[in-house]
Amino acid sequence: MGMKLSEAMRKGTAARPGCKGGMFVSLSTDGKKQIHSCALGAAYEGSIGHQKTEKQLSEMSVTVLYDDLKLMFPQLGRVHGYDQNERHMTLEGAIVCLNDDKGWSRDRIADWVEEVEKRPKGAMFKCPT
Repeated sequence: MGMKLSEAMRKGTAARPGCKGGMFVSLSTDGKKQIHSCALGAAYEGSIGHQKTEKQLSEMSVTVLYDDLKLMFPQLGRVHGYDQNERHMTLEGAIVCLNDDKGWSRDRIADWVEEVEKRPKGAMFKCPT
């Protein structure tokens, strides 16, 4: 069996600073331009085992990155849960919500994903508030 999503996310989290609003975002910190990754970007790089350069990332469409990630972790695109308004959501949607809207750290999201992974296959989750 391959790497779990939570493991890939933790591995990728160690490689870059975090961000919101995109899988990979170029930000200037202390006058230095640096690529940051969201929770899904961390999972992507953790699963492939290396960081993409800014040039490589600029040459890839976000759609291709998300499609590649869903090939590695198909559970991302499946409806597994619901939000506080009882709307169904995918695991990917929940992770984006926790990262971008709720401001959770990528490590905290990885911990939550690990709890979801422990549930029986097909068991529904409620996205934390």
